[in-house]
Amino acid sequence: MNGQYEYRLFQLLPIVRELDPQQAEKLAKEFQTVQTLLAKYPQGVGSLDTDKKNPGNGTSFFVGSGAPPKMAQGGPGAQPNPMEMQRMQKILADAEKNPADALASAVTLSDPRMKTQTLVSIARSNGKKNISVAHSALTKATESASQLDGDASMMSMRDIASVYFMLDEKDDAKKIIEKGITAAEKIYKIDINADNPNLAPKPYWPSTAGYRGMMMLAMKISPMFAQEQLKEISDPEIRTIVQIGLAQSLLNTPAGDTMVMSFTKESAKVMMMRDGDDDRK
Repeated sequence: MNGQYEYRLFQLLPIVRELDPQQAEKLAKEFQTVQTLLAKYPQGVGSLDTDKKNPGNGTSFFVGSGAPPKMAQGGPGAQPNPMEMQRMQKILADAEKNPADALASAVTLSDPRMKTQTLVSIARSNGKKNISVAHSALTKATESASQLDGDASMMSMRDIASVYFMLDEKDDAKKIIEKGITAAEKIYKIDINADNPNLAPKPYWPSTAGYRGMMMLAMKISPMFAQEQLKEISDPEIRTIVQIGLAQSLLNTPAGDTMVMSFTKESAKVMMMRDGDDDRK
């Protein structure tokens, strides 16, 4: 069963428990991950809003698909500058007609995440017809992504690598994947922080999702390259989880949505990440 089903069950099981306790108990036993989460958050998603006076303080939800992410609520950086958003949208609207102007405007965006997203989008939309602009945008996007932290850096690296792959520039894609795996390792160190560890099940850690996303793209480039990069995953359990994902991809099993969770003493974050089709050839 995919992560989206489990997330929906996590949302709805408290209601089911009120209407049909026996059915709720049956579902909880069937889906151990959901049962573990509900033991800590008995009201499901409602339990995550830990600060009613300051909504969004430490709680965030995210749905990603390779496109610029939309933050539904809470979390650091969840509310981007409206003026910057308007500028970003205008730049993207002009990207195909005036790619050089769009590129020049994109680098003036002050928010590194929006700048990176905009540059990647410019590269993707111009890759097949204006390769020089695409190359320049990807180079600048890589520089901008290096200023990002955590999952923002890792996801940006995956987007950049996917465009290089789309352009059939596999050597460049490999270099970015290696950077992305390094970013995932940094996230892993946050997940295992002894003072404030991620209490979510390990298959749903942000670092696990980061490794898996990078390795899936690596597999599309070269199974041998993917196997080499697999050795860079220091955690044996996560390495096994990723290996299972790679095996499924070889069998052409649809990956579906991935649920990503980070539950620490100070915050709770739930993300639904969808594999986009942009990087598939």
